[in-house]
Amino acid sequence: MLAWVDANTNEYKGEGSNETQDHWCDYCKENLRFETNTNIKHLRYDIMEAHLGCDEIRNATVVMKELGITYQHATPQSMGDQWWFWNCENIPDKLPNYLGEADLNPMTCIGYGLSKEEAEKIRDYDTG
Repeated sequence: MLAWVDANTNEYKGEGSNETQDHWCDYCKENLRFETNTNIKHLRYDIMEAHLGCDEIRNATVVMKELGITYQHATPQSMGDQWWFWNCENIPDKLPNYLGEADLNPMTCIGYGLSKEEAEKIRDYDTG
């Protein structure tokens, strides 16, 4: 099963197969694309929860490395006491309380630690 997403907004639209794509309307063919690895996610690391709730004082990137999670890009968010990790892979089934999935669209995060170029690279990430 493959996931399809809006090519312009990166919004998840559903699941299907290669055969499904053959029956798409012209709009869908132009505006949707398949993603083969649906295990890639953006993660949010809550610094305050890590420190106060779990006595975790190491840098977020060190913790991610120890958990075996790889990512394309990391964006510190000092105003929110958090880090955003983009296009994470090798995510364990159980995560610490301070680390969870982030429902973020890189294109709407331009100016919040991401340049337009960085956001486009995140949006267009290819696991191949």
